[in-house]
Amino acid sequence: MRLISAALAASVLLAAPLSAQAAKPDPNYAPALAAVDGFLFSWSKADATGGMAYASPDLAHTIGDAKIKAYLSGPGHAAFEVGKGQKGAGGTITFPIRLVWAQGGATSRIDTATIRAQQTGSKWYVVSLPYGAKTGQ
Repeated sequence: MRLISAALAASVLLAAPLSAQAAKPDPNYAPALAAVDGFLFSWSKADATGGMAYASPDLAHTIGDAKIKAYLSGPGHAAFEVGKGQKGAGGTITFPIRLVWAQGGATSRIDTATIRAQQTGSKWYVVSLPYGAKTGQ
């Protein structure tokens, strides 16, 4: 009986990795999330200079540094939440986000939006301002 139990346990242990192979994590997910997190952290602190380090050169060229800086340094930025990202076209990863706006220390509005990150060279950058979010109060 002991031999049968040991054989059964061994077969379950050997078969488990074959039948329940976990998806390998995307090695680009963490750096893309770090770029989005850095950009939004700068947004929450109204730190335009810090946030520009995470904005892609193409985004800056397309819409201009001034528009990105204005977005980052606008009034009422309080907090953010980043959801699970999804792979998109052109090697981008799109993240759903929630932006929390405050006025007088209290939450005044919560916007939902998306933001995209893409790799350029060896670095990940934000390639779009959050879609759907308003840029001020």
